[in-house]
Amino acid sequence: DDYKVEGGVLGTGVAGDIVRVTSRATGLPFALKRFELPSAGLSREKASRVAAEAELYLGFGHAHVARLMEVYESESRLCLVLEHVVGGELFDHVQRLRQFSEGDAAMAVRQMLLAVQYLHSRGVVHRDLRLESFLYESPAACRLKLVDFGFRDLWPMQDATMKAFIGTLAYVAPEALSTLPGYTSQSDLWSIGVITFVLLEGYMPFPGTEVEQTLAIQDGCWRGGAPA
Repeated sequence: DDYKVEGGVLGTGVAGDIVRVTSRATGLPFALKRFELPSAGLSREKASRVAAEAELYLGFGHAHVARLMEVYESESRLCLVLEHVVGGELFDHVQRLRQFSEGDAAMAVRQMLLAVQYLHSRGVVHRDLRLESFLYESPAACRLKLVDFGFRDLWPMQDATMKAFIGTLAYVAPEALSTLPGYTSQSDLWSIGVITFVLLEGYMPFPGTEVEQTLAIQDGCWRGGAPA
């Protein structure tokens, strides 16, 4: 009841969608990310843990990380109220421009690294950074913000080594594809490296089927190049 749904779907996912809402108290726009618990495969107990974890991020504040404003939980749904970022996905800008200049790519990568550095400084590993994870603040602005928080993908760094594969294959570090010896926060930097490659070259470094991508990533053999 605190927010009015405006109808426009800003994004979709397996667990739910993101819609534009307006605060009834202030009239300001926000993005509402809705997790439909049955389709997300979350039990009530696990959903409550996710909600409690999400609330930890209410204190996050960084120029390149979208703010989480509020968390709501019901029997069938978990809702996150986020800062409304309207400049479009970095993915869409790549689709339109095909390639970034070195200067524009450097500016974008610097901002993404600042966002990741902030997460790591707060003891969190993202594990699923993609072009779609970053949006421009406004159509006329050059400022990028990390907006993609699934929370089930985030990992506390006190558990230093992770073993479960979570993420989008095309952006995943080779060590994340093996359960032994596991992987660390450095996997986020590999994902930023893949994004950097796409900005400069205009295509993914590891294309092909799932098997072909996996083998190429594990061998460090990017498209058009030799093994790293």
